[in-house]
Amino acid sequence: ATSSNPLKVLLAIRENPIFVKHLRSRLRRSQAMPAAVVVLVLMLCIAYGGYELNGFKTGGVHGTLLVLQSILLAIMGATQIGSAVGGARESGIMDYHRVTPMSPLALAVGFFVGAPIREYLLWAITLPLSLFCVSQEAPDITGWLSIQVVFFLSTWMLHALALLTALTTKKPKVGGRGMIGLVVFLFIFGGNIGFFAVSRATRMVGQNP
Repeated sequence: ATSSNPLKVLLAIRENPIFVKHLRSRLRRSQAMPAAVVVLVLMLCIAYGGYELNGFKTGGVHGTLLVLQSILLAIMGATQIGSAVGGARESGIMDYHRVTPMSPLALAVGFFVGAPIREYLLWAITLPLSLFCVSQEAPDITGWLSIQVVFFLSTWMLHALALLTALTTKKPKVGGRGMIGLVVFLFIFGGNIGFFAVSRATRMVGQNP
């Protein structure tokens, strides 16, 4: 029963050596600050464009922001997981962890949560603008929560696919590059379709019939 305690689970993740390693390496100020500044500039551009084009009321701002969040967390996060696992396998660190007392589940969780930790931070930076869109009721709070559930389930599915691909491929580098290529292809091919889809969904979700 104690193993299912959320506090115990969070504490276990916090003490996970793989997670701690990525937490220290990926959130260094010299690496995290430039990325955060870029995201802030993009948010200002989105907000200014929404103000000029009345995008806050029509849902265009939230749709554009959702595309940015998908790139940051879903695509870049999956890429980081594939690269981290592939690099660990190629360098032999993965074999070392297998002979330590760390369980396979703890090892997978460490990469799953730790590798995209910077992308979670960048997503958090976009949250204030997303909540401002909620204050403009485009979408309303119910619709926003529904979108977030779908967004995170889709993101975690893509992260799990990246983790599985990196763990099972025979050549880690080739597998990582293949995953990156697949993600880039899906983004380029479905970018315009996805943009209009999420903008339309923002206008429609949570509205009364």
